[in-house]
Amino acid sequence: MKYTYYAYVPIGGHVMETTCLVRHRPGVFEKYVKGKWVDAPQFFSILVGADDDFEEIEESLAKKIIDEGKLQ
Repeated sequence: MKYTYYAYVPIGGHVMETTCLVRHRPGVFEKYVKGKWVDAPQFFSILVGADDDFEEIEESLAKKIIDEGKLQ
């Protein structure tokens, strides 16, 4: 099943400066932490518009951010 990827990008920020990557497939949210994807159900607010600092990004961009070591 395909994921939708999101990056935390506050207003005025740039996606490559993100401090948080999240991916979603129906029923599951995961956050990238210390080199792996972990269950993170608290991010459901992205889908209902309550957390508008997250921007949908392509999987290839998410992989680039990970590969460049941009996240802790």
